[in-house]
Amino acid sequence: VSNGQLLSALLIFSLILGVIQLFISILITNGLNNDNLNFIQLSLISINAISIMLFCSLMGLFFAIYVRDDLFAILICFLIFIMLVFSFGILIPIGESNNKFLMLIKNIPIYQSISNMQLVYAGKNIAILPLMLTNIINFIIFIIILALSYKKFRK
Repeated sequence: VSNGQLLSALLIFSLILGVIQLFISILITNGLNNDNLNFIQLSLISINAISIMLFCSLMGLFFAIYVRDDLFAILICFLIFIMLVFSFGILIPIGESNNKFLMLIKNIPIYQSISNMQLVYAGKNIAILPLMLTNIINFIIFIIILALSYKKFRK
C-alpha cells in the first residue's frame, strides 16, 4: 500500500464520518427550528460543509505526521486547532466587529464558506468563489501532505 493510498483512505474515512454527523446535525437543526429546507438548499449546505470537513481532515493529517508520542506535541496541535476554530469565526461573531484582524479573517475562503452555509439557512444567495478556492486550497494541502509523508516515511 502506498502513502497516497493510505492518506486517501484516512481522508475518505474521516469524510464519511463527517458526512454522517452532518446529516444527523441537519436533521436535529431542522427538527428544532421547524424549518423545511429544499433539496437545493440541503445540497448547497452539504457541499460547503464537505469542503470545510475536507480542510479540517487535511489539517488533522498534516498534524498527525508530526505528532510524536509526547504530550507537548499533542498540546501544540490542540492549541493550533483552537486558533483555527477561532479564526474561522465559529466561536466569535466576526461579522459585527471592526477589528482589522477580524476584517482580514472575513477574506479567508473557509470563513466565507461558513458564511455561505449561514446564508443558505437565511434564504439568501451564496457566492461560489469561496467554495472553489477552498477546494483548490484542499488539493494543494493534500499534495503537500503527500510529499511530506513520502519524505517522513522514507527515514
